[in-house]
Amino acid sequence: MYLRKKKLSRNIGNRSGGFTLVIVLAVVAMAATLGYALLSGASLRTQAARNAMLASEAESVAESGMNLASYYLQYPARAPITSGSYWTGGNAIGFGGSTSGTADVTVAVAGSSGATIYYDVTSTGRATSGTTSLSRKITSRIEVNLGTQVKYGATIAANTTIPASVTITGDIQSKGTVLNLGKIIGTVYCSLLTNAFGVIPAALSGSYASAGPIALPSASNLKDYRTYTLSGITYSAVNLNMTLVADGTTLGATASNPAGIYYVDGNLEIRNNVTITGTLVCRNGTLTINGSGSTVTPATNGFPGLVVKSNLILKGGGARDFRVAGVTWLGGTITSSGIVTAANHLDFVGSVMFAGSGTVSTLFGGKVNITYDNTKVSVPDIDTSVPSPNVRVLSWKQ
Repeated sequence: MYLRKKKLSRNIGNRSGGFTLVIVLAVVAMAATLGYALLSGASLRTQAARNAMLASEAESVAESGMNLASYYLQYPARAPITSGSYWTGGNAIGFGGSTSGTADVTVAVAGSSGATIYYDVTSTGRATSGTTSLSRKITSRIEVNLGTQVKYGATIAANTTIPASVTITGDIQSKGTVLNLGKIIGTVYCSLLTNAFGVIPAALSGSYASAGPIALPSASNLKDYRTYTLSGITYSAVNLNMTLVADGTTLGATASNPAGIYYVDGNLEIRNNVTITGTLVCRNGTLTINGSGSTVTPATNGFPGLVVKSNLILKGGGARDFRVAGVTWLGGTITSSGIVTAANHLDFVGSVMFAGSGTVSTLFGGKVNITYDNTKVSVPDIDTSVPSPNVRVLSWKQ
C-alpha cells in the first residue's frame, strides 16, 4: 500500500511539472506576442505620424504654390516671365526656411471680361522623408483685376504728328490719327496712319479698335498723389513750395514719405544735376528743364516718375538733357524755348502718356527718345476710373 501511494504521488508530481512547463511556455509566447504587437504598434504609430507630417507639409507647400501664383498674377511685372504676359507656373519650386517640400504649379487663362482675367491654377505640393513621399493637389479658379496696364511706349489721346525729332522704341497707341515724320520702332495702333517721311521698321496694325481699350487716364481721372497708400499705410506727399530746383539738389524717400512723392502747385524749373528718386508732380503749371544731368526715377513700384498737367519745356542755352525712368503723364505738349539743338535731348525709359491735345511740338529743336520698358511701367492705381488691382478666388478644391 505504501509503495502504491508513493508511485501515485510521483506520477502526480510529474504531471504537475509538465503542466507548469506548458503554462510557462504559454506565458512566454504570450509575452513575445504582446511585445511584438507593441513594437509593431509603435512602428505603425511612428509611420502614421511621419505620414501625417508629410501630408501636412505637402498640403502647406501646395497652398504656398497657390499663393505664389496669385501674387505673380496680380503683379506680373514682378514675376519671372520668360514669354507671354503672365506667369505660367514652374516645377520643383522651393520656399526656403525649414520647409523641404516643393510645388509644381501650372497656370492657364480660362477667359476674360473687360479688364478682368480668369485663370485656372493647379498646385501640387510634394514632401519627402527617406523613401516615403506624399503629394497633395489643389486646383482653383482665380479672378484677377490688374488695374491700369501700360503696354505702349507712347499712348496718345488725340490726332497727332510724330515730329522728325522723335524716336519711339516700342509700340504706340492713339485714339486718333497719326502722321509719322519721326522713327517708330514698333507697331502703330490708331484710326488712320500716314507715314510721310518717317520710319517704321515693324509691320503695321491698322486700327485703334483692334488694339483694345486705351489705358490713358484723363486729367479728371488722374490719381491725386498728394496722398497715397503704401503697404496699407496712408502717407502725404511733400509740397516743394518753390519755383526753382537748384543745381545738385537731391530728393528721395523718407520715413514720412517712403514713395518720395514731391509736388508743386505752379510752374517749376529744374537746373543741373538734380536727382529725384521718387515722383515729381506739377499739378497746375509747366515744368521747364534749364540744365543737364537731371534724372527722375520712382522710389518704388506702383508709382509714376513724372506728372505734368501742362507743358514740358526744354530751355536752350548750352548743354541740356533730362531723363525719366518710369511712367510719364503729360497734360500738355513737349516743346522748347530759346536755342535748342540736336545735341539737347529728353529721354524717357518706360512709357509716356500724352493725355492732352498733342505729343511733341513740330518746332522742337532737340531730340526726344522714348523707350518702352515693361519693368518700369507699373502704375495700377494711376486711373481712378479703373478698379484697383485685386485677386479673388472663385473656386478651391483639394
